[in-house]
Amino acid sequence: MKRVLLLGMILAICILAMPQGVLASSQGSNVTVNANIQNVLEFAALGPSNQLVLIRGQDNVFPNAVNFTVNSSANWTITVAEAPTPVQPSPTHVGFMKEWTGSNYLAGGAFLSNSIKIKRELTDMQPLTNTADRIQFNVAGNYARTLASMQKDISQSVTLTDSELFGGNRYQVVFGFSCSQPF
Repeated sequence: MKRVLLLGMILAICILAMPQGVLASSQGSNVTVNANIQNVLEFAALGPSNQLVLIRGQDNVFPNAVNFTVNSSANWTITVAEAPTPVQPSPTHVGFMKEWTGSNYLAGGAFLSNSIKIKRELTDMQPLTNTADRIQFNVAGNYARTLASMQKDISQSVTLTDSELFGGNRYQVVFGFSCSQPF
């Protein structure tokens, strides 16, 4: 009994000797976590692996010449326009294949008489322009949250008066494809 009384007194002295509030003090902090789901969009476009061979006097059609892959967690749209180049030979020839030296467009160089065309969704071939034209989109539930692959045809009409190029030059046009999700 003396022992219990002695331990009780020692405990009381220890408690009184401690700074006030140490045993009764506590601190806390709240942390708020916010989150949102971000849409995923992966897009790739691949053109023909070989140089196209054009025949004079024909509408040269190249089926499945451009391949697209879209991986998206939301609705998406693919647009196309002629990609800007450092030197456009003529603003009146947007969408036309122009003479390319291998490093630049030839000033005063040749260009084909007709603009190149690409197949758009649910329509016939349409000329390439310098404004973003929609060529494909997904309908809700059709490609959303999946991986979609598709191909597009291109065509180039060549007249009998279009010039053959020499010295390693060739005709070139650059398609600028873009894939986006609505905001």
